[in-house]
Amino acid sequence: MFGLFDLSLTIANFLFLFFEGQIASAFERFYYEAKDEGKLPALSSSVLVVYAILMAALFFVALGTCFVFTWLHCFIYFHLALIVILFTSVPPKQLYFLLLANFRLDDLRRCYVIYSLAQMLITLFVSLLLLVVFKVGVVGAVWGAMSGYIILMPLVLVHFFILNNPSRFSWGYVTSLVKYGFLALPAVISSALLNSSGRFIVLGSISLTALGVYSAINRISTIFSLLVRSLNLVWSPMIIRQFRRPKNEVVSFLIRAIHLYAAGGMVTIFLVLLFAPVLFDLFFNKISNMYYYLVFPIIAFFWQGWSIIWTAAIDWTKKTHLVSVAVTAGAALTILLQLEFIRRYGLFAAFFSNVVGSILTTYVLTLFASKCAMIKVGRLFWWGNVCLGLLFPLLLWRLHFISYKSYYLALIFFFIASISLNTISACLIKRLKL
Repeated sequence: MFGLFDLSLTIANFLFLFFEGQIASAFERFYYEAKDEGKLPALSSSVLVVYAILMAALFFVALGTCFVFTWLHCFIYFHLALIVILFTSVPPKQLYFLLLANFRLDDLRRCYVIYSLAQMLITLFVSLLLLVVFKVGVVGAVWGAMSGYIILMPLVLVHFFILNNPSRFSWGYVTSLVKYGFLALPAVISSALLNSSGRFIVLGSISLTALGVYSAINRISTIFSLLVRSLNLVWSPMIIRQFRRPKNEVVSFLIRAIHLYAAGGMVTIFLVLLFAPVLFDLFFNKISNMYYYLVFPIIAFFWQGWSIIWTAAIDWTKKTHLVSVAVTAGAALTILLQLEFIRRYGLFAAFFSNVVGSILTTYVLTLFASKCAMIKVGRLFWWGNVCLGLLFPLLLWRLHFISYKSYYLALIFFFIASISLNTISACLIKRLKL
């Protein structure tokens, strides 16, 4: 059941990513320029116009989906309920994330925290009500997961109008938003495929039980992905402000950010994996012997967090399409490896393919950033982290078969090696050709 629930949320996420069109990111990109020129009301109304067009397209896609299910004679209650939930959740989620972006740009921290907590508490309450009291099952769980966005939608819309006072929209802003957003869309879709393709391939190649284990491990690994998501939320408005500064200051800022993220990420990985065996024994008895798989999605998330910084460097040069090329290459490699090896090597192939794809994405982004924005990192820093990223999960995966002691010795070795590598690289930051 958990695997089916996770698969439904994955489909909902794809729908949201496609029909959101990265318009909230485009709004962030043009926000300060519009504010300085006194055109913020026009930008705000233009965003709402673009969303209205996307919602109309979503409506016709939903009708088409219902028609296909009817034509195939498989329009049972379960399918109908999921279709309604998945498509209904997109517009409220669009507006919710647009308002949160507005809060970040205006530095309205209290409002950001209040809305985030409200969404979380509503989701928790409705989910418990549907699952525990009414026992609705998977459909209820999906409804609960989307309920926070749906219930908050009227308040979100009113608050957005109060903040920005949307007036007559501008076709210039509409075209700029669509152009920026849809150029970035392939990168976002490919990134989602990189992380989610394994679910569909595991279900088709192994079993629903294996999908449940795979989904559970990925959900547990979100402990680390919180760091990546937090970085993404804080990073967007911060780097947009930096873009106003001289080029050499922006480059210096990005290089420092890369090294700081590497050090912070390695420490977080070490702490999560240090307590993983104990936590699995306490809270995840049914899959307690699979704690060693956790290292793969965590390392993959770490590299994807790095990609956020490189993406900002490329966006700075207004060559967003290069980001799509890099992420698509990583996603394509991940899917090819999973299709080829999952039947033979099971969950190991699913997880490790994701690591390889994430590293390839970051590598291609690094090449593009070095050519477009002239941002270079030392060869020792780059190749040292690539070796650690590939060899460490393999080593940890093999040593868990021997004993807990071997697992912890490998973990300590990884921590010392990574900290030493990043410290030496930071000391050599002025000699970037090394």
